[in-house]
This record gives sequence, C-alpha cells and structure tokens, in this order.
Amino acid sequence: MIYHELGRTLSQYSEKIYCHSFNIGLLHGTLSKKHFGRFLQQDKLYLQDFARALRETGNRFAHQPEQLLFHGLSKYILNTEIKLYDKYFPELMPSPSLFSPPRVVKIPSVDAYTKYLLCTEAPANVAVAKLAPCFLLYKDLGVYMKPRLSKNNQYEQWVNSYTSEKFMQASQQITQVLITLSEKACPQTKEDMLLAFESSLKFEIAFWDEICSPVYGETPQTMVCGI
Repeated sequence: MIYHELGRTLSQYSEKIYCHSFNIGLLHGTLSKKHFGRFLQQDKLYLQDFARALRETGNRFAHQPEQLLFHGLSKYILNTEIKLYDKYFPELMPSPSLFSPPRVVKIPSVDAYTKYLLCTEAPANVAVAKLAPCFLLYKDLGVYMKPRLSKNNQYEQWVNSYTSEKFMQASQQITQVLITLSEKACPQTKEDMLLAFESSLKFEIAFWDEICSPVYGETPQTMVCGI
C-alpha cells in the first residue's frame, strides 16, 4: 500500500527533517526571530501558490467529491493558515510604508517549489502526491515536537498549529485520496507518485536550508545537487 511506502520515504529523510537546525531551533525556542521572520514571509508567499495548486488540482478531477475536497483545502489554506501569520506574528511580517507596501520576493527554493507544484504536465494523481508533503511532513513534525517542546517556548503556538484539529483532518483527507488513487494506478504511475512525493520533501528541506543559510537568498546545496 502506498501509505506504507510514503512512510518509508519520510523515514529515509527523518534525520534531515528532525535534526535540521531550523526545526531544532523551533523545538527548543532558540531559533532567531530573524530566521523565523524570513520563514514566515516566504511561507506566506508559498502558501498563496500552494492554495492555487490545490484549487487547480481539484479542477482536474471529473467527480464532484474530489473537486469539493481540494477546493475546500484551498480555502482552508487561504482563510486559516495564512491568516495565522497576521494574527500571531504581526511583528515579524513586513509592515507597509507610508507610500507603498514592502515587496517580498520569493527566494530560489520557494520559487522552484511553487513552479513545481503548479506545473500541470503530470497526471492528477501525481499532482496530489506533489501536494501531500506539505500536510504529512508537518503533521509528523508536530506529533514529534509537541510533547518535546521546551518550557515557555516562544514558538509553541506555531508548532501546535501542525497538530490542530483542522490540519490533522486535512492530512488524513490527503492520505485517503492518495491511497484511493494509487489503488487504481498502474505500477509506473505509482512509482511516479512516490517520486513526486520525494521531490516535494526535498524542496521542503531546501527551503529550511535557505532560510538558515549564512548567505540568505542563495540557492541551497540541496537544489544545486538536483531534486
């Protein structure tokens, strides 16, 4: 079953995920506000395109239940996840100036990742596999980190969002769709789905790499080596 294969893929990257300096900083509350602010600015840009990718993926399904599911997930990202930044961390988001709002441009890892998600060349089942890590990876991170958070952690509210009821439900829905699609897919398509899932995992890690890079905005080594 593809569920177990996705789990094995996540396990292969567990050290890079759980031991990444970005996630260690969140876990212990030691991540600098500068790095977290960078992350929030870029993640907001990413989620805007991620919501669009969810909506466009829903449009590719012939049946209404799948369409409604992905359109609903797109609205959830726009109405809940993105607003989380403005609600809890307004001081870390760019403030509008008197004359014009500040322009935040996507860093290379985010730009490459969103282009990958929005590319429509792959079939719909592969497109779903591309989208899945944004849910499954952070759900697993939240389950791991929540009981281990340091006392009075400044990022506790953020980490808890990874295991919110709505986010856990969205992760479960994506997992179920992947299982259903994989059961109807040929062996080659299943392989393509797993490769797409792994590619998105690598993009997530590249995003953290770039956020924590001494030279911010420089293409991370994980992307130079190929994703």
